[in-house]
Amino acid sequence: MRKVNLIKRQKCVIDNTELELLSRDEFPLFCGCVESDLKDDLICEQEWVISKEGVIQLKNLIPLEILYANGHDAGVVGALWEEHHREFADFIIKSNPKSILEIGGGHGKLSQNCLSLADIKWTIVEPNSENKHKNVDYIDGFFHKEIFNNRSFDTITHSHTFEHIYNPHEFLEEISSALMGGGKMIFSLPNMEKWLENKFTNCLNFEHTIFLSENILEFLLQKHKFKIIQKQYFKEHSIFYHVCKDES
Repeated sequence: MRKVNLIKRQKCVIDNTELELLSRDEFPLFCGCVESDLKDDLICEQEWVISKEGVIQLKNLIPLEILYANGHDAGVVGALWEEHHREFADFIIKSNPKSILEIGGGHGKLSQNCLSLADIKWTIVEPNSENKHKNVDYIDGFFHKEIFNNRSFDTITHSHTFEHIYNPHEFLEEISSALMGGGKMIFSLPNMEKWLENKFTNCLNFEHTIFLSENILEFLLQKHKFKIIQKQYFKEHSIFYHVCKDES
């Protein structure tokens, strides 16, 4: 069984304070049905820690090129996900976007739901995307603000992507910089507090490395000068946010 060289978080990723151990154990990196032999499993340590402010996070992070080597198609299957994509598409369309950059578009379900409702120039930035749609432009790789150097978008959107981000401050700084000339960010976030209450095993894992409660998420938005325009709950599954830069 192979081991992975992990990235270490030394301080809390939200408030840069000291971290205290909660639990530590080893798990296969890919928990699911695989065709590879048991001896080829990647075994990694899950060390969960907490800051004095109560932010739960994973201390040891998997290098992104390993974690997403096969892309990321979560949210493809199931009636609940289909309903989520339809409702989130309706939420996006309310803001009348003309050109959208979707971060982590993966399976493309959101783009196709939105494009069935409105004529939008849609671009997806995603590493190792396999399911490409002809009515969508693709940028292979991870999001970075330089994408805006020779392209223009009035909306940045992402669905169940924020919880995958290793450094949310850096992520929001990049988006904030890209939206300096105006524009909006519309995103869907898992309702992690409800997921934990309901004992969903995928609430925290190698991909979801921070317990992003509403309070933590909205603290981050405020810190990076984003103003909440609209907020909507989807069952006990997700929370939809429409935010823009607060220039006041």
